[in-house]
Amino acid sequence: GHVGMPLFDRRGKQVSLTTTGEYMLVYARKILATVKDAEDAAARLQRAETGVLTIGFVSTAKYFLMRLLAEFRILHPGVDIQISIGNRDQLVSMLQNSEVDIAVMGRPPK
Repeated sequence: GHVGMPLFDRRGKQVSLTTTGEYMLVYARKILATVKDAEDAAARLQRAETGVLTIGFVSTAKYFLMRLLAEFRILHPGVDIQISIGNRDQLVSMLQNSEVDIAVMGRPPK
């Protein structure tokens, strides 16, 4: 998509960012940081060869998750997976108390 406004000011040989450009730069940096976080998380998961992974999820995610977990088990046979099914409030509480490593729910908690 296009911003629809100029991002750069050109004065002779000098180029500077417009106010819109400054804003877009902030968002571009956030996007790049998020992509890097995702890559780091993927790298950590690739290295996860042993241990226990505790996953909490809402019951509606069960079928979708079971397929994913079956695949994960093939790729990481040394990882013991424990699952907890709960409602949204229970999952948020489990996350806060470090009872689960990952919680899968409809929308992210506040």
